[in-house]
Order: sequence, then C-alpha cells, then structure tokens
Amino acid sequence: MKKRNLGWILLIAFISLSALILRPVPVVREQAAQRVEGVLVQVYGDDNKDVTFRLKDNPVTYYVNRGITEGLDPAQLEAQYLGQTIVLHYPTYWTPLDPFGKIRHVSKVTAGGEVLFNELR
Repeated sequence: MKKRNLGWILLIAFISLSALILRPVPVVREQAAQRVEGVLVQVYGDDNKDVTFRLKDNPVTYYVNRGITEGLDPAQLEAQYLGQTIVLHYPTYWTPLDPFGKIRHVSKVTAGGEVLFNELR
C-alpha cells in the first residue's frame, strides 16, 4: 500500500513540475513589466533565431524569443546600438529551468527613443 501511495505522489509531483516548466512566458501590460536600462555591450543571434542582449555590468542575459523571425537583425543592432543605452522591458515570472532569474525573456526593446521590438499589450 505504501508503494502505491508513493507512486501517486511521484506522479503528481512530476505532472506539477512539468506544468511549471512547459507554461508559456506571460504577456503582460507595459505597466506591469520590469524595466532595465543599460549600455549594450553585445547582441547576437542563435540557431533558434533568438536575439540575445548583454548589458554592461549586468550579469543577466536578455533575449527576444524568435527575434530574428520577428524582424530583428543582430548584426544591424550591434552596428547601430553597440555602446549606446537601450531599454529592455520583461515580465517577471519564475521557472525551474532558471530558478535564479539569470535569463530574461524581453517583451520590448527601445533605443534612442525608437521602439525596436514590442509584444506588450
């Protein structure tokens, strides 16, 4: 009987953890989004067509999911905005894949007063 209860507990724990991992990134209103401003030191794309931003003296990695597909060109962004101040907006949420929040999904990117990307409501 105890093995059967343990099996159910493990199954429920697995399903709960899977739900936390597989839930989508929330789309929030701009007022609810966190905002970070910093000097752009690196921008690059990857095989998943994500665009990743690194800011000076900031250990967090910021990325636009499928940013290349959404029209962002990492080479052009780097050529135009490297060394300049950019503003990134992102939702606050927790996932077991990044428990310490070192990687953030970006919902809006602005530089020089120009909106480069926006998925906020």
